[in-house]
Amino acid sequence: LHDALPIYLALAHHLARALPGLTGRDVTGLVITGLAPGQEYRLPDGFDWLVLPGIKKSEGIYQPQRLRITHEDLGEVRSALLNGVLSTFAPDLLIIDRHAYGVHQELREPLTHLRRTHPTARVVLGLREVLDTPATVQREWDELGEADTLRRLIDEVWVYGDASVHDLAPPARPPHRRGSRCTTPGTNPPVPS
Repeated sequence: LHDALPIYLALAHHLARALPGLTGRDVTGLVITGLAPGQEYRLPDGFDWLVLPGIKKSEGIYQPQRLRITHEDLGEVRSALLNGVLSTFAPDLLIIDRHAYGVHQELREPLTHLRRTHPTARVVLGLREVLDTPATVQREWDELGEADTLRRLIDEVWVYGDASVHDLAPPARPPHRRGSRCTTPGTNPPVPS
């Protein structure tokens, strides 16, 4: 997530500029991260940060960055925070970075709850064009479980980057998104209608 922060910061600025003209409404948003952003990361007016307890990858396993708790407990804490903010904030658009359900599956229940309580919310999975080795990517997709569940929870996949440099094709493309719901917007993500 941390290396994606500039992408999502640019996306927040893009949405803050474009959406008011399309919707006639002010835009407000949260950028949720597991790393406290530095002063150089400035959000547009109407946006704020939500910093979750951090994680780090150690020997291929995500662990708490600072808290002295198990990774299972960390997943529960992060899930409870995400559930609370998605329930209260009720976003019209939710963009998730790389891990459809979060690194500890902490987004699975909050996404299910969001779908029940705010069914018109658009949920987008944002991916960089190069994720990891094909074997790692395939393993991560396999760990997500049933494709039907993903189809119910995720509306679109946006692949950031230039398709002429690297086309996200099988096996790197998520199995539930091969086809019409996977978009390569390049460096200018689409503005949701």
